[in-house]
Amino acid sequence: SLLTKQKRKPRAEPPTRTVPVSLTEDEVQRLLEALSASTGHFAEIRRRTLIIVMLCCGLSAQEVCDLRWTSIFLTQELELRLPGGRRTRRVPLTSVAASALLEWKKLAGSRSVCDGQADQFVFVKGKDRRPYKPSGIYRLVLAGMKMAGIEKDRISPKTLRSTFAARNLSEGVPLETVQLWLGHGSAA
Repeated sequence: SLLTKQKRKPRAEPPTRTVPVSLTEDEVQRLLEALSASTGHFAEIRRRTLIIVMLCCGLSAQEVCDLRWTSIFLTQELELRLPGGRRTRRVPLTSVAASALLEWKKLAGSRSVCDGQADQFVFVKGKDRRPYKPSGIYRLVLAGMKMAGIEKDRISPKTLRSTFAARNLSEGVPLETVQLWLGHGSAA
């Protein structure tokens, strides 16, 4: 009846946050060595460059998919245009990442992947040069980790992003700066 109180469902506990998975310095070295030891095959150089850029610049899988040559200033930084095109974010570009990108651009240009169109995507696949989707980035990252013999639970492109953050924080970069580089508004 209307006069009897209805039982309320108990409130669900808020989901617990998991600590992001990141790589140790030893695992980073193993990954970089495994990627460097790969053959000079076009697809392997693309995978190596993509993983190095993610690891050294803290990019998400979607940001790598959206990365265009016009966003890269090889001497100093990447400028990311965020979805909607209204905002940009700048992240430092390490010499390792810049070198990998230069090698990739030279190879991609010789294979007509980068045919002079300045606003072209950096990482494309297939003869029709379609940009990657995040699921494709996920597969490339997993393959790179497997090559390096790195086996952890929950490995994904976010692992590289978390490693970028952890490495910078351990080197004394202020939290606010790392947050800015990652595009986060808060430490959460």
